[in-house]
Amino acid sequence: LNIKEKEYKVRIDYLNRNIIEEILAYDYLSVARKYIITEEGEKIRIESESHKRIAKAFMRIWDRVKELNDVELFLLFFQVILNNIVFVEIQSPNLVQSMYMYETINARGKGLESIELLKNLIFIKSREEDHKIIADRWKNIKKKIEQNKIKPDRFLRYYLLSKPEFKKEIKEKEVYGFIVRMTSKLKIDSNPLFFLDDLEEYLDYVIQIQNCSTRSDDLNKALESLKYLVGSAAQQHYIVLLRYYSEHDTANYVNLVREIENYLFRMIVLATQANKWINDFLILKSCSTSYAAYKKLKTINRSYNSQVIAELETLDTLDKGFRQTYRQKYFLAKLSYYIDDLCDSSRSFKDYFDFEIEHIMPRDVNDEKTMKFGNLCLLESQLNKTASNKEFSKKKKVYSKSSLLLTKSLVVEIGTGQAKKIIEDKLKIKPFKKWDYESIQARQSSLVAMAKEIWDL
Repeated sequence: LNIKEKEYKVRIDYLNRNIIEEILAYDYLSVARKYIITEEGEKIRIESESHKRIAKAFMRIWDRVKELNDVELFLLFFQVILNNIVFVEIQSPNLVQSMYMYETINARGKGLESIELLKNLIFIKSREEDHKIIADRWKNIKKKIEQNKIKPDRFLRYYLLSKPEFKKEIKEKEVYGFIVRMTSKLKIDSNPLFFLDDLEEYLDYVIQIQNCSTRSDDLNKALESLKYLVGSAAQQHYIVLLRYYSEHDTANYVNLVREIENYLFRMIVLATQANKWINDFLILKSCSTSYAAYKKLKTINRSYNSQVIAELETLDTLDKGFRQTYRQKYFLAKLSYYIDDLCDSSRSFKDYFDFEIEHIMPRDVNDEKTMKFGNLCLLESQLNKTASNKEFSKKKKVYSKSSLLLTKSLVVEIGTGQAKKIIEDKLKIKPFKKWDYESIQARQSSLVAMAKEIWDL
């Protein structure tokens, strides 16, 4: 590099054109997709999200460089970079000082996730001889978070909110500040390794709950049903799930999970705000056991029953809580599973989500009555294509071929002997000879009667 004193500009000179041509010809992208190469030449396989972001940035820049495809342009490109970017190297006497500087510099720039700041805090509060252990443990925690696609700051928030000693709500953006104020209570000051143990244990709880891979088949089924109701976005209920997960009383914990599903179903039908859910879950986590929380939640749920039943009588896919297709499928799947189960069906709840939503009277967005759940059923994909927008008289043959008893019951009597009597009692309606607005309302009332039993209304 030759620096012209007067202009204070950098000009790149080169002696060997072949070197530049070799650089341009080398296939860096094939390497960058798999490895990050350190200053010492060590290849590190790309696994973490940080590595992926570094590789993505490099590949984007290198794509631009390759477009130049000319030695002079290549040199000019880097000349412009060197004239417009200041490179600063900061050296620190030890790791702790590095962490302090990291936070200080970050405070003036783009905010980091709370979990990255927490890592720095743990290093600052720990002994130097524990740094290697902490680094390895943290790498394992980050790997679990990334592999299971967990939002780290959200996990930290619900980890803290599940602790009975913390009574008030903590916003996601307030998480790190709260941790800094509570380092003593969280034992970060006195025993950072203990805190890491606790954090990773709760992370394992989240992974098991999220993946429905817990200690009990009944619990997995209850969590799976709950998951299909709320989707992946709503996780306020993790406050309660994490609070009691370590209890050995699995039966009562399963009852609590089912009651949480009943609660969230009510909240969705009534279109309540999520901050209402948070307040109720904060009350529940203060109970002494999962059984006590279950009993309290059951009492809360009863207070909403009359409102929910009234809403269900007119419920349609235009209602705020049920505009998403997955919620509509959840509602119809619970009803279909309920009837099939009376005849000892071996079909699991998740199997119902392979079926499609069928509008018995063809869907008309300008006609609210066709959007009611009384006008909907689940149907096999191929049968749904056959039914299309045909008249009910022509659809009857299609519905009779369905393996779903609730759908089949639209046009034929189902079950035999005692099972037939039980199903007739649950449906409270006979097969339909015609399909009109009165039929839609009659079936809606039938579905509401079943919903009362399913969600304990």
